Amino acid sequence: MSNIFYFTTSLLKKQNNEKEQRFAYLLENYLIINKREGLNLIDRKFDLTSMDCQIKWHYENNIITEMMVYDTKQNQRIVYYQKPEALQDLQNKLNGKAFYRNFKQFYQKLEVIKSHKNVEIMICKNILTEEIVVAKQVKFLKNKHVDSDHNSFVMSEAKIYMKLSYNPHQYLLGAHQIFICDQSVIYIMPHCKGGTLYEYLVQNDLNLPELVTQEMMRKLLIGLNHLHNIGIMHRDIKLDNIMLLRKNDPNSIRIMDFGYSTLINDEMFSYQRCGTPGYIAPEILNMGQYNQLCDIYSLGCVFHALLTGKKLYNTPKSTKASELLQLNRNSITSLSQICNLNALELLQSMIAIVKYRPSASTCLQHSYFEEEQFQIEDLCTQLKQLDFPQLRNPFRS
Repeated sequence: MSNIFYFTTSLLKKQNNEKEQRFAYLLENYLIINKREGLNLIDRKFDLTSMDCQIKWHYENNIITEMMVYDTKQNQRIVYYQKPEALQDLQNKLNGKAFYRNFKQFYQKLEVIKSHKNVEIMICKNILTEEIVVAKQVKFLKNKHVDSDHNSFVMSEAKIYMKLSYNPHQYLLGAHQIFICDQSVIYIMPHCKGGTLYEYLVQNDLNLPELVTQEMMRKLLIGLNHLHNIGIMHRDIKLDNIMLLRKNDPNSIRIMDFGYSTLINDEMFSYQRCGTPGYIAPEILNMGQYNQLCDIYSLGCVFHALLTGKKLYNTPKSTKASELLQLNRNSITSLSQICNLNALELLQSMIAIVKYRPSASTCLQHSYFEEEQFQIEDLCTQLKQLDFPQLRNPFRS
């Protein structure tokens, strides 16, 4: 258990018609509530990553008045009180780090924008603030024996989003809140008005200015480097999983959708074949064990699309691993149209076999990201070397 305190506060618990003081401590993945101040003795320890622990917030006239913690395994409900400001602070700190109840009390569904198998993406409105958000609803499958893989993915995704809430980053799109509702998990995220990177590429006739591509790749690698540093691999980096928060603003780029993500050290998931054809690293297709460098390959495929306006290779209707591997081996022929040699060198390293593939931090040190700086420095050097005549200063006698 981590010793880092993310938040501490005092609460009141109703006990036998009397209010008793409690002390709350938010640590990574745990909410501890004690009768006495300090952590020498622990009275109640709630595992926030477990669906057995769920929190419900009670409002009266749009003012928060109670926090109810449900322990479904023990069939218990514990009610805590405090001043609205203190409860609001606690809720803000718990957002994205715990499972909440009463989704329908806080959000109104406006429109379903995408539905696929057991996942539904909706535009919703926050009833209290009227903010427009996106909600991703992932349903649990009822046949637990047949669909255990799917349900384990659902729980893994929730834990990934919670980890991102403890370790947020400006280029990663995390979940603001997480709800349990109707045998499903619902993630509340910002409404990205700029659409996907694929849509942005199409809007620009599949031809982006080189400086825009360079800056977007820098931001994506910085975000990916942070993700890997906190022990997560994405496993489904693609044009459709990269969003722009604002219209026509490539600086607002974000990596999103952690449905296939897993912890790097979780061996249970490090052999699974997953991802999107056309972006999947060869080591995943070969059904071997792999690591976070699979994301570098996928981002390399995105890089190729930004540079050329084309996929690294066209994916066939049949998605057999053998066919995809063959297409991957032949993809080198499409690189000849890239004129920028630094960009070509970086791209080739990103889609190389895994033992030669660089990390995100190494990619960021590539000369491709220093081109503009070198051009300015070269110009300054050339100007200094020019032999200008010494002119008399007209402002001095």
